[in-house]
Amino acid sequence: MSKRERDDDVPDEGGGATEEFHSVRGRLEQQLGKLTDHLQRLGNENSAELQRLMDDPSALGEVDLNTIPALNSEDQTPLERAQQVVYDAFDAESSRNRIRLARKALNISPDCADAYVILGDELAQTPQEALDYYEQGIGAGKRALGDDYFVEFGGEFWHMIESRPYMRALAGKSRALQAMGRLDDAIAVLQEMLRLNPGDNQGMRYVLIALLLETGDLDGAEALLHAYPDEGSATWLYSRALLKYWRDGNSPFSMRALANATVANPYVTPYLTGERPLPPAAPPFYSPGQESEANWLAQEQRAAWEQTPGAIDWLQDASARINDPQEIGIDGVLRYAVPGGTGPNFFLNTSTYARYTRCPECGEAMKQRVRYLTVFIEPNVIVLTRQQCRSCPNDDLLIAQADLIQPYLEHALHQVNPDLIGNDYVVVGDIPANVFRKRGDGPLDPEWVKAQTIPFREQRRYPEPFWGWYATPDISDIWGHEDDGVDADDYDFSDFADDSSPPLGLPGGDQQKGKS
Repeated sequence: MSKRERDDDVPDEGGGATEEFHSVRGRLEQQLGKLTDHLQRLGNENSAELQRLMDDPSALGEVDLNTIPALNSEDQTPLERAQQVVYDAFDAESSRNRIRLARKALNISPDCADAYVILGDELAQTPQEALDYYEQGIGAGKRALGDDYFVEFGGEFWHMIESRPYMRALAGKSRALQAMGRLDDAIAVLQEMLRLNPGDNQGMRYVLIALLLETGDLDGAEALLHAYPDEGSATWLYSRALLKYWRDGNSPFSMRALANATVANPYVTPYLTGERPLPPAAPPFYSPGQESEANWLAQEQRAAWEQTPGAIDWLQDASARINDPQEIGIDGVLRYAVPGGTGPNFFLNTSTYARYTRCPECGEAMKQRVRYLTVFIEPNVIVLTRQQCRSCPNDDLLIAQADLIQPYLEHALHQVNPDLIGNDYVVVGDIPANVFRKRGDGPLDPEWVKAQTIPFREQRRYPEPFWGWYATPDISDIWGHEDDGVDADDYDFSDFADDSSPPLGLPGGDQQKGKS
């Protein structure tokens, strides 16, 4: 924001990266508007050509917008003429010219919301003054669109060019409210923006999730995370890790969430913990997985992490247990050590069609083993499930299949609490078969299960194996021989595939919640 009010006193500074972004955005919108006008004219003059373009959207690439004549100013409304001036302001190379053109646009049409946004960005000396400009822009946008527009196109804003200035004014209002410390009001504005445009072309969900976590609105944060289930950005993954810590403390759930976030961007943690100082401002652009993204993310979320009791200490300790995060890569191997884990290394294969028949570490054929796996289900249920797993003695690696485990979990939760079906779960360890056989009859005690479970030494994630039918060694090499030192009790093939016995589910696992 400029420090001066009068136009003559506005510093004549060159446009930076933000101004370049405005310029690109303006040119794109101009081109899109020009194409829309062209299609409207075709509807009146050449309906057959319009139908051809509608039937074959790829044919739109044949339209040369440079050869399409622009509308005469006499054919444009005052608001349309004012918006063209605003697009020129986006292209302006100095703050002085942007302000001058914004004022010119308002002289043409007082309903030009973007002009108020420019004044709020460039001219306001305080957040309150900026807020006043953005509020005027919101009012102008409402007048220009009309009440019926919000009813008819609610949920589709930003798809319509004419609604974008209004959305930009709302974004400016949210920024001003944040600068004033009115976080609850800023959250309300951002939630309204997502209601109008669930697709969130402006990326406001990333700002909103940070504010929800900062204010401790855990239910709101969880609802927002669930609203975008396919979101895989570092911002989303670190937000999920912090929410898991809020909910569960230092648990297998929060540890796994942090490990996944670290894979997405390993540069974030030093910024959040203060090991690396944050620059004065976030970069206007960033690249996923790079330090620029970590800088932007930490600028948004550091307050949320600092205000969560114990979160920074947990982040430092847990991050130290993730192996070489900068060497992992998006499709590489993820490993994180489990404190006190003495069992084998473990990998849960979530693929429903691809199986590891050979060890992903050493390449040797894996053996079949029946194991009693202990599963924690959020928030506080333990299920002990008997599963046939793949095992590699060379790497001490155990692989289980998620699509074989989940039916057992669902069956158990139907008996305990059906509302928990679909909740996150972690396979934390296993109980030796000889220990399980000696437990005696009667229902399982959750405390006994926790006491007898041997936690896995490392939790791992490997890339999905190539699917296919490949030649295998002799079957005796896979299943072993009686003289190879393998206990016959390790094998159990009797009607395992048709085993209809219910899994051993037990409620009240009393998983530790809160901070630890």
